[in-house]
Amino acid sequence: ADWAPPPLKAAILALTQTSNETLAASHARTSTLDIPRPAGLDYLPYQKAGIAFMAERTSTLLADEMGLGKTIQAIGLVNMHPTWKTILVLCPASLRLNWLRELRKWLTTPFDIHIANGSLPNLSRSLFGDGFVLITNYEQLTTSRSAKYLRATLRVIKWDLIVCDEAHYLKTPTSQRTKAVLGARDDPGIITYGTNRIFLTGTPIMNRPAEIWPLAHTLAPDRFNSWHQFQATYCSDPITGKLSSKAANHLDDLQRKLRTTIMCRRLKRDVLTELPPRRHQVIPLEHGNSAVTKLVQEELALDAKMAEVTRKAREDMDRARAAGDEAAHAAAVRSLRADIGPLMGHVSIIRHQLALAKVPAVIDHIDELLEELDALVLFAHHQDVVAQYKKHWPHAALLVGGMRDWERQKAIDDFQNKKTNIFIGSIDAAGLGITLTAASTVVFAEQAWTPGSMTQAIDRLHRIGQRDTVLAQYLVFDQSLDARMANTIQDKKDIIDKALDEQPSTPHQVAPTPVSTGA
Repeated sequence: ADWAPPPLKAAILALTQTSNETLAASHARTSTLDIPRPAGLDYLPYQKAGIAFMAERTSTLLADEMGLGKTIQAIGLVNMHPTWKTILVLCPASLRLNWLRELRKWLTTPFDIHIANGSLPNLSRSLFGDGFVLITNYEQLTTSRSAKYLRATLRVIKWDLIVCDEAHYLKTPTSQRTKAVLGARDDPGIITYGTNRIFLTGTPIMNRPAEIWPLAHTLAPDRFNSWHQFQATYCSDPITGKLSSKAANHLDDLQRKLRTTIMCRRLKRDVLTELPPRRHQVIPLEHGNSAVTKLVQEELALDAKMAEVTRKAREDMDRARAAGDEAAHAAAVRSLRADIGPLMGHVSIIRHQLALAKVPAVIDHIDELLEELDALVLFAHHQDVVAQYKKHWPHAALLVGGMRDWERQKAIDDFQNKKTNIFIGSIDAAGLGITLTAASTVVFAEQAWTPGSMTQAIDRLHRIGQRDTVLAQYLVFDQSLDARMANTIQDKKDIIDKALDEQPSTPHQVAPTPVSTGA
């Protein structure tokens, strides 16, 4: 600005001031904005600031850390606009009932609230009445029998607001879910029919910066308008300069660009100073027998082979790209897919077998914990593994995929109301959107492939209402792939934190303690 002519200098300074003000607002912890609320309820100071941020724009990425009440803030925005009559909420199936409850609790103007589950409710009366909120899950838009009819109907209505909860579900541009919501080149997505749009997610980047592109491009196409430029800036190897969707670069710049355009994000440590930290503990299990040792060795050999296959394929693709040989590049991609698929399938089978072999040790460990703890949460992945734990603790609350909404809610309520001291959930079905603050210890009997999924599951306990430090334990066979993944979760999370937050998180690390399987 100092070198510019006076008119240009004034414009630059004005833009800089606006950018700095938006940046500050994206961190804001309080606001004086008067927001309508039901009698006896009030928003926390940082929630008011979040609503104020959204009120200033038509498109927002509300990326507050999990447990800070993003749902309440979205409803608070609705309360500020009494003329809004049509609201669409898209969310995972497990969160439909939670949205219904929160809407009934926090809305200050009358709305008919409907859940589309398998069939579309009759909206004709609501269209000419007080207005309505329609809640449906992403799968209804793509895999249900009525998916095509539902998508067509949603495009007929002019939506005052469309909310996409757990918006990281839309991180893959080629998935049917993402195409249905965000659109494809030849087909506008449902989101284009919303006058105002909010994406809610505590983990907008699950693994790498490339994953935020679909959300950012949809919400701010004028600022995130070139995938090639985005990739060149944020997804290039800082040493070689090679482009890769798995790379991470210029993360501070990415965070500033997000915050000065669309993103409001606050952390628990900043706005809930009374909320205690999280601790992580990796507990390696002895193999106990030669069969487990053999499985672990086979798993590691397959992992090494996948790494070698991937390395060779990338070299072939780099050479083809440098030579401008599109046919050779496509052949290398096909070869990688053909080679890596069977290997990954074999690794998945072994991980399943190891999870089953681990069951007795996990049961012994948890039985010991329950002698000292009032309550505990156990996460696993495979259905037959979860079934074995439920068989051992028949009184446990259970939440897995395929359950009806009321069954899910009963499991949560039973645990939160201390009718049972153990909650067993699958990472996919119970790792999002629910509150399990009755416990402060969570045990992972199996690992997820991405650190974001593990963080989400831990945050079921580390939420508003939690009074104790949350301890996350990862039970893994020593030297196994799961052990390696558990030890690298924090490394991946630090990359994510740097892109979204000022400082990488450094939760207290507890030294690993070998535990015998008793086998």
